[in-house]
Amino acid sequence: MAAERLSMRKVKDILRFIIIHGLSQRQVAASCKVARSSVGECLRRFRTSGLTIDAALALDETLLEQQLYPPVPGVRPPIPAPDWPRLYLEYRNDKDLTLQGLWEEYREQTPHGLGRTQFCEGFRRYTNTLKAFMRQDHRAGEKVFVDYAGRTIPVMISGEGEIREAQVFVGVLGASNYTFAEATWSQSLPDWLGSHVRMFEFFRGVSEIVVPDNLKSGVTSPCRYDPDRNRSYAELAGHYQIAVVPARIKHPRDKAKVEIGVQIVQRWILARLRKRVFLCLEEVNQAIRELLDSLNNRPLKKFSGSRRDLFERLDRPALKPLPVERYEFAGWHRQTVGMDYMIEANGSRYSVHYSLIGKQVDIRTTTGTIEVFFHGNRIASHPRSVETGKTSRLDCHMPPNHRAWSERSHETMIQWAEEQGVGVAQVVKKILSRSEHSEILLRQAEGVRSLIRQYGSGAVEETCLLALQFNHVSFKFLKTMLRRRSGRHSTPDSGRATSIRHENIRGSSFFSGEGQPC
Repeated sequence: MAAERLSMRKVKDILRFIIIHGLSQRQVAASCKVARSSVGECLRRFRTSGLTIDAALALDETLLEQQLYPPVPGVRPPIPAPDWPRLYLEYRNDKDLTLQGLWEEYREQTPHGLGRTQFCEGFRRYTNTLKAFMRQDHRAGEKVFVDYAGRTIPVMISGEGEIREAQVFVGVLGASNYTFAEATWSQSLPDWLGSHVRMFEFFRGVSEIVVPDNLKSGVTSPCRYDPDRNRSYAELAGHYQIAVVPARIKHPRDKAKVEIGVQIVQRWILARLRKRVFLCLEEVNQAIRELLDSLNNRPLKKFSGSRRDLFERLDRPALKPLPVERYEFAGWHRQTVGMDYMIEANGSRYSVHYSLIGKQVDIRTTTGTIEVFFHGNRIASHPRSVETGKTSRLDCHMPPNHRAWSERSHETMIQWAEEQGVGVAQVVKKILSRSEHSEILLRQAEGVRSLIRQYGSGAVEETCLLALQFNHVSFKFLKTMLRRRSGRHSTPDSGRATSIRHENIRGSSFFSGEGQPC
């Protein structure tokens, strides 16, 4: 019977017992629980190797095995292991590649490689090493994990006879497992942020980090290393001075606390409410709060005390205090400024500076204000209109000509006319004193201003005095007189050809009888 191949640890024990301590092979075999023939084979190999006992015991197991069990000439060496990382990447990146096909490609490159069974077993052993995970250690007051439960609560809306499903928000503190839950109508941004505010108020403090799922309301562009957070969510994080670290996609272990918390809420709270009929959301949250207090006060099996006891001892002292002011939800959206230098928000229109026409601006909407930002700077702010369809325009946002047009009135027109002269002032006053609509009279007075821009104030002043003498005050009369006056003062003979002097041309004197015939 061939002697078995021993581990190098047992080989060292055998050599130490026989050579140093002087035990017999039978005693050593009984002590190390190996066959006597194996002890004899080990001693024979040691003697033929030429090593001393001190040198053999000083070698590590790999070098000692090379000295005592060198490869036998003519014997096939062991098959080297395949490049498992490379093969795993190929298998993972090509969904149509099977393990059979991967093995066939491997045998084409390595004809004397592993058989199919050995290859598949080795591949599975390698993939099992990739499934190892690191257990998270949660420091007190550091993290709160948030998510929505997969199960909803039906609410019968009074008077309408329809059933609406309410979503259940769950938040769990990392160190104590202290749990918060509430029902909201949706998972939209206002409900999502509002649940965070009420969760922090329930905890009576703020954690350092919030770990959400990659919900669209919280994370606009998921990324493991640098995710893009929703702007309103980032604003809430800045208000509470917290860091938002979303979990990786398809990695539930990143937020295992809330995954278990959701399961407990569904089993301990939602399952107990399944037979109750709710008529409003407030009634649902009242029932949830009662069962939630019972859940947090329930004794834990693996720890002494309850979730509330752990919370008061661990998380509560470590949480940061709540801000003085409560967070107010603000929605953000981007819009291009129109040619009328107006933007639209919640059904109403608000002005921005006319220089921003055609440019994109960010609009922040709260319950009381509408703020407009350009390149991160606030460039306009308006009180939010209660009614839809209203227009809010500030004079400082208008071009100079638009501002002048909007600010015109009887008083401003008369003040301007008095600055031009007595005649212009009397004409404008007469025009504005007529019994017609104010808009028509202002347009006629504005016409006098346009005449001054065209013909000058001096000419218009003289024409106004002439119109007052004839008692014929109107824009058309002034325009006609100014046009005639302009033609009368034009350059003489402006339309005639210049006379030419030449010896072959008689000239006008010949035909008047002054010249002599040739």
